[in-house]
Amino acid sequence: MISVKPDNAAGRTLALVVAYPGQLDTRAIGRHLCPAPKRRTPFLSWGDRVLWRESCEIRGEESAVMASAALEGLRRRKLVELRGSPRISTAFIARADRVGLRLALDYAALGARVRVKPRKRHADLVARADRTGSLPPYEEIAAMGRAAAEAYRELVAIDVIIPPSFRWPSAAGIELVESWSTP
Repeated sequence: MISVKPDNAAGRTLALVVAYPGQLDTRAIGRHLCPAPKRRTPFLSWGDRVLWRESCEIRGEESAVMASAALEGLRRRKLVELRGSPRISTAFIARADRVGLRLALDYAALGARVRVKPRKRHADLVARADRTGSLPPYEEIAAMGRAAAEAYRELVAIDVIIPPSFRWPSAAGIELVESWSTP
């Protein structure tokens, strides 16, 4: 059984999940727990830059493993849970209301770490969402064909769709974190 205290990895993970319910996956939690150090000096060569990037990637993978272990322990103690169906991110919905669906998809693709060129299939999948932003379960989307499943994965990669694998705090988890902040 894991110990959940405000100053250990499990406690900090639970606090993040309570602060950002349904918004963080394992990698994002890992980045919060172990952020990459700031580079204060310029790179002296291209090799320095490559080594720096590789070390940051290794650190990111290690922190994701640590976050995964903490989340699994929290799930076993019923402090976090998976729930819901895939949904459209609220930030994307707000942007789409302001600038339109196609332009909002273009903006999302520009800011992403992966290269995605928004196509009609992406817009069609986002348009399937109801007014609350909920989508059908992934199994139904995958049954629509390979192109729909690929569009779903690409929209997850550019943070337009929030999959149900993102963690939510349980009532017990929220209560525990609130007890830490009260004297």
